[in-house]
Amino acid sequence: MMEVAIDLVLQGDVVLPDRVVSSGHVAIAGENIVSAGEGPGPAAKATERFEDCLLFPGIVDAQVHAGSCEGFPGLRDATRAAAAGGVTTIIDMPFDDPRPVDTPDLFKQKVEAVHRYAAIDVGLYVTARKDGDYDVLRALVAAGALSIKLSTYEYHPVRFPRFSTGEMFEIFLLAAELGVPVAFHNEDQELVTRLLARAAAAGKKGMEIHGAGRAPIAELVADAQVLELAANTGVRCHIVHSTVAAGNRIADIGRNLRALFHFQRCRRPASGGLPQAEPAAALRSRAPGIVE
Repeated sequence: MMEVAIDLVLQGDVVLPDRVVSSGHVAIAGENIVSAGEGPGPAAKATERFEDCLLFPGIVDAQVHAGSCEGFPGLRDATRAAAAGGVTTIIDMPFDDPRPVDTPDLFKQKVEAVHRYAAIDVGLYVTARKDGDYDVLRALVAAGALSIKLSTYEYHPVRFPRFSTGEMFEIFLLAAELGVPVAFHNEDQELVTRLLARAAAAGKKGMEIHGAGRAPIAELVADAQVLELAANTGVRCHIVHSTVAAGNRIADIGRNLRALFHFQRCRRPASGGLPQAEPAAALRSRAPGIVE
């Protein structure tokens, strides 16, 4: 068997799936890791030593909004900041300024922008059109989109719209056929609107009124709705921000239903008296099509 020429060996405390190897190595040939484990590693063209440092795989951040303010050029700053923090792959949301990525032409433009601006690997979400032409999702998935992103709350009528339960059901059926996951921004529209009105009537303003309008119940009702859509259509479903511990209870219900349902947990600025979810890395499904 022909030996592989090793270009680079990294030496340090190597984080493996089941343990940390002190004074271990990671050997790299070209763009591939060929070995990782105990000892100094094989001879290589270059060796870099990182004593008392952890060597671990790059982090995948499955929820990034690189283009929400600057449009596609926002990928430049977002990916450089990610690289500085140990993130080597991001999955970028489709709600870019000024338009969401919901057509093949916009998707093509964004892929070109990734090649132009990105410093790390980037995967792309897309979203559905609000005019009911959901078949365009077929072309978007064929072009390499990883997942469909929807919202149960409208932050902007064009860039970040709300999808009704009926609309989501139709999109879920198509996602099941295409074999792609659906990700969600999870806030119940009616509850948030009602809670904001109550807070305003009580004299609250600014961030205080924003927090009051996002009481945990608004998130949990949206979670439960999406869980049932996923369980009844067989779609892999990802809640992109679960901020209260009760979200784990809903995830457990989904697991008992054998639904392909998972959460990305994060902290909320105002917990409304309910326990917060502990921070954790996002659970993610294997998905092809990341732009390198």
